[in-house]
Amino acid sequence: NELRENLAKELGILEPNEIQNCSLPVAISGNNTFVIAQTGSGKTMSFLLPILHRLDTTPSSSSHASATIVIGPTPELLAQHTTVASTLMPSLADRILFKTPEDLLDPNVTNKEDLATIDIVAIDEVDAVLCGSEFNDTIPEASIELLDILPDHAQYILTTAHLTRAHTKIINRLFPN
Repeated sequence: NELRENLAKELGILEPNEIQNCSLPVAISGNNTFVIAQTGSGKTMSFLLPILHRLDTTPSSSSHASATIVIGPTPELLAQHTTVASTLMPSLADRILFKTPEDLLDPNVTNKEDLATIDIVAIDEVDAVLCGSEFNDTIPEASIELLDILPDHAQYILTTAHLTRAHTKIINRLFPN
């Protein structure tokens, strides 16, 4: 399998680490997943591998072709994710949208109709993307706006390295299941 070969050859990853062992089976099976782990623990693979696996198993010519999005707080972080995806599966990386919340909410950048076909939404650093101040447990209006344009039927994979009590309350309200 090309993905497994490129993990070993390009990134030196031969087997999943503890975080990935816990999260990958859940995410690959199509369930919503929330990964909380320290920086450098391999959270990126916790969402990129399920996305690439899904894209690899549903050809782009299929009427059920998967559409996926990775949302991150900064263009720089998204550029890193794009590089990893391109390294692992160059033929599939262009089928993943990499967007900041600002890009998604800007009608000049994102066509909202295109988002209706998304079936996996990965939100990296979900605390920075959706929660606002680390001490305020009020859901920011922009977060509600962002989630309103994303499809309810999609699988959500959320990751973070930091979760305050206030952020936990917000995440629990935004994603009750």
